[in-house]
Amino acid sequence: MSLLTIADVASELNVSRPTVRTLIISGRLPAIALPTSGERRVFRVSRTSLDLFLQSYTVAKKDSEQ
Repeated sequence: MSLLTIADVASELNVSRPTVRTLIISGRLPAIALPTSGERRVFRVSRTSLDLFLQSYTVAKKDSEQ
């Protein structure tokens, strides 16, 4: 399983890192929360989750254009 950082996902989606965090926290983009001792949560997104997210976004966008 290939895991991507928030920065990796932001780069692929051409959005900011805070936008990716918002997508994750809102539940629209599934992610794995890594254990951390700090206040900020650390996430990783699987390649499969990102691909499914992109497919659903593309389908939703096409449906709204009709």
